[in-house]
Amino acid sequence: MAAAVTQVAPAAQAQAASMGQPGPKLARYSFQSVGVAPGQTIRVTVASRRRGATNPPEPDRIRIVLLDAEGQIVADSGEQLLPAVQSQSFDVQREKLDRSGEPGTGRVQLRAVVTIKSATSLSADPCRPGIEVLTTATGQTTLLAPPPVPEFSWGTRN
Repeated sequence: MAAAVTQVAPAAQAQAASMGQPGPKLARYSFQSVGVAPGQTIRVTVASRRRGATNPPEPDRIRIVLLDAEGQIVADSGEQLLPAVQSQSFDVQREKLDRSGEPGTGRVQLRAVVTIKSATSLSADPCRPGIEVLTTATGQTTLLAPPPVPEFSWGTRN
């Protein structure tokens, strides 16, 4: 059966933890789409907010995928470790994408999805993902997108 996914307010998640219920093991952040033109790079950065209960805390696992306007995966970071209080970035240059883009401009619409998994449980605010669109040649940020509200999953039901 499919995993149960729900958006949970931090207060409800804290209440579940206070009642001895395990926290979620997966969070998913689905960003709105952004346009990336030739000469630009999309950067997705994920910063851990975990302090961890073990010493050292077990790293979470993250995966970043970029979807095109049709919902097809055009870039995938693969699963990466995200140790407590550290960050990971995933950069993709527009020219590396196998898409023709809009006629005349070559611009493509992309949507990032960040998934973070924990072997134990996640806090109400496990990480801070963000998106930047950069000018590839200079590294100058032309767009910065804040993180969306995460969807949490407690795992698979039997």
